Amino acid sequence: MDIRVRTDFRPATEGYKQVRRNANRALKDGVVAAGEKAVLPTAKRYAPKRTGKLAASLVVRKGTGNRAYLTSGARLREARIAGLHEFDNTINKRIEPRRKWSKGTKRTRRSALLINGRFVSQVTKPRHYRAQLYMTRAAEARRDEFADALVPSILATFREAGFEVSR
Repeated sequence: MDIRVRTDFRPATEGYKQVRRNANRALKDGVVAAGEKAVLPTAKRYAPKRTGKLAASLVVRKGTGNRAYLTSGARLREARIAGLHEFDNTINKRIEPRRKWSKGTKRTRRSALLINGRFVSQVTKPRHYRAQLYMTRAAEARRDEFADALVPSILATFREAGFEVSR
């Protein structure tokens, strides 16, 4: 005697896949929103003041899975400045005036740069930048607030899917 039982779990499996897809999407959006709400204001406060528009250029973007990145939205020069302030770095490139010779002279006097209160014709020594870790410190300081801001978006996803959720 041969007994065969055929069960079809496809509807339940499809339902779980849909819930998981929605939960991942909500987590991604929630991480970015929670970062903007909890971490971004603190990072702007911690940003170095002498860098001009650096604090204004900070944004939370690129939510991928369960991560979001606090980064500078600045371009080129300003983005390099943000990186120098966040991480330790040494620059060895030589700094020279844009004009090699002063205007109005017949190549008798070189143009000069004002570096640390002194006029010099070029800077050849490496410049060391100490890490200030303002973005990292902001993320660590606001970790609990970040989690509290993230939880409601995830719970709402499961509530919409029909699960009983309590917090």
